[in-house]
Amino acid sequence: MLTFRADAERVGIGVMQRPATMKVFSLVVLVTGLTLFCTGCRAGSDAGAQERSRRSFYESNPVLTDRAVVAWSTASPSKVGLDPKKLEAGAKQLAAHPRARAFLVVRSGSLAWERYFHGAGPHESRNVHSASKSLLGALVGIAIKEDELTGVDHLVAKPFGDLLPTAPDRRRTLTVEHLLTMTTGLSWREDVTEYRIERRSNWVRAILHLRSVHPPGRKFHYSTGATHVLSAVLTRSTGEATHVYARKRLLEPLGVTVDRWGCHDPQGYDSGGCNVYLTPRELARFGQLFAQGGKWEGRQLVPAKWIEESWRARQKVDRRRSYGYLWWLFREGGHQVALAWGYGGQFVFVIPDLDLVAVVTTDTKGGFSGPKLDPIAFARDFLVKAVVAK
Repeated sequence: MLTFRADAERVGIGVMQRPATMKVFSLVVLVTGLTLFCTGCRAGSDAGAQERSRRSFYESNPVLTDRAVVAWSTASPSKVGLDPKKLEAGAKQLAAHPRARAFLVVRSGSLAWERYFHGAGPHESRNVHSASKSLLGALVGIAIKEDELTGVDHLVAKPFGDLLPTAPDRRRTLTVEHLLTMTTGLSWREDVTEYRIERRSNWVRAILHLRSVHPPGRKFHYSTGATHVLSAVLTRSTGEATHVYARKRLLEPLGVTVDRWGCHDPQGYDSGGCNVYLTPRELARFGQLFAQGGKWEGRQLVPAKWIEESWRARQKVDRRRSYGYLWWLFREGGHQVALAWGYGGQFVFVIPDLDLVAVVTTDTKGGFSGPKLDPIAFARDFLVKAVVAK
């Protein structure tokens, strides 16, 4: 049985990314640009929303309309070894939630299940929130391969030494790996600290000057501030805005067009941890890219070795979950599950040894309300158990 959780988890990601218009700092469970990527951008963006994105960490999460639907080869569930009754049960549970919008399952590279709820459809593009952190992780892997970053040991001080406290402060030892694994040691309270940072004239400097409570690398502590700094490091190192680098090196070759990449800071650095708008089919394509080792249509977009490293447990979060390089990790039914996880119930599940990818999305316009979906229970009851033939 799928669990909708009404209790709040206290593990860092249990904080809610509220829209910019809301400044209430209560805790809930976390479950779901500067330039628009394309010419002829999508319906639903407006000058007011763009202005909010220029001064706030978070947006009001409008629903955008994508003019094109990403193509997928399709197959019936039974054709690819899936039990349609299990998938139907999962869809029924999701449909009971007023905010649920999509449930897609891909097996062996074919779209075998696609359901939309409460009037939603494949043309709708929504903020995927922190699921975009996993996309940022892919860009880091590409930049390392291209020698634009020296490696995960690349010092934040290399591009931003002028913004860090002077030596011998331990914040000067921060590396890309600390940002990837949420182990910066900096004092950060998700959904609280952001609203202080956004009032500062230089967000990267303000984040790097937060109090150091642990040596870097010692302790997992979830922080969207860490990924904002990582986006800025990527931009300084590659010479291109994060959204431009993503479009050229990853998304265009993948056949994906981001409808909006909002939340850029006063210096113009793109968000690295939220406010990327994608359709469910586009999210599924990103998951499938990782499922097949980073190769798409014969081209190696993301190094296969980087995917292996990203999915290696590096920090124990609690008894069920670990964290890799901007991916959540857990095991269910003897299978490793890699999860891109965004506020409100934006999920990209990748189960490599079952050759299975699944996407769940919800609507967070104006904020998310209602019980929270437990992704581990969902993976157990409606994904792993749906596989009847390997």
